[in-house]
Amino acid sequence: MNKILERYKIPFKILKTIMKVVSDLCVLLIFLYLIFFIPLLVGYKMITVNDTDSDAKEGSLLYYQKVDQRLLQASNLIVYQDGESYKISKIHRVEASKDNSSEYSYLIEMGESTIQKMKYSDIIGKVAEIQIPYIGFYINYINNHKSLFYIIIGIVVIDMTIGNIILSRKRKIK
Repeated sequence: MNKILERYKIPFKILKTIMKVVSDLCVLLIFLYLIFFIPLLVGYKMITVNDTDSDAKEGSLLYYQKVDQRLLQASNLIVYQDGESYKISKIHRVEASKDNSSEYSYLIEMGESTIQKMKYSDIIGKVAEIQIPYIGFYINYINNHKSLFYIIIGIVVIDMTIGNIILSRKRKIK
C-alpha cells in the first residue's frame, strides 16, 4: 500500500501546485473585478468604452455621475444617450455650452468636422477624471459571461475545500 502512495506522491504534489497557482490567479481576477465596483458605492456609475469614435480610449473603464447643468463646461467628457437609439450611451467631449433662455444647449464634437447640438436632458452624466485603460474589455467579458465568473469562484471554493481536507488529515496523522 505504501508503494502505491509513494508512486503517486510526486504527481499529486505537481497537481497540488498547479491547483494552487490557478486558485491564486482566480482570487486575483475576483479581486480585480470587485475593486472596480467600489466607486459605485459612492454614487458613480460605470461604463466601458466600446466606440472607436469616442474621445476616450476604446476598452477604457470610465465612471460618471449626473451633475448639475451649471457644472458642465467646455472640454468636459460626458456620457449621453444617442438620439437615434436611447439604449446606446456615447461618450464625447463638450466643445461649447451656451444658455438660451434657461435651456442649456451643448455642442459636441463627433469627429473632425461633425458637431451635434444637445440638450441637458440627453446627458446622462459627466465622466470622472479616472479612466482605466483596457480594463473595460475584462469587465465587459465577465459581465457578458457570468458563468465564467461562477466557475472562477467555484475553483477557489474547491481549492479551499481540498486544502482544508488535506490540513485536517495531516492533523489526524500527527
